[in-house]
Amino acid sequence: MDGGAILSLHSGFPITADATDVSGTTARSARANCIAPAQVYGTSEEAAQGGYIWFNSADFAQPAAHTFGNCGVSTFDGPGLKTLDFNLAKYFSITEHQKIELRGEFINLTNTPILNSPSRSIGTTMGLLQGSQGARNVQIALKYTF
Repeated sequence: MDGGAILSLHSGFPITADATDVSGTTARSARANCIAPAQVYGTSEEAAQGGYIWFNSADFAQPAAHTFGNCGVSTFDGPGLKTLDFNLAKYFSITEHQKIELRGEFINLTNTPILNSPSRSIGTTMGLLQGSQGARNVQIALKYTF
């Protein structure tokens, strides 16, 4: 019998709160104004329209005309990643040169959601996290070697 596991633990990517460019400089990614320190709820606050409210959007505002936003880069962190991948294999000998391998692979064994990044731009969906990826995937294989 043979097996293995991969445990992945990652912190979230840094996120910068964005706003519409009103500075007149045609900046590609204008920053918002920080009204208060970012309150990150994580997955504890559910949104009425579905998903989670990752952070409090009331902590950010659109800058005044002809000004730059005062929020710094990487204001807060997005969702992290926690997954466990596991495999198990058993070999059966039929003859000296013939074998059968029974193998099971479990990607994201714990079925922990891999959350997408929340919306970071000023607007009605700011702070909402409405997507995920990476549901559990189970594969079973049978291989005959001769």
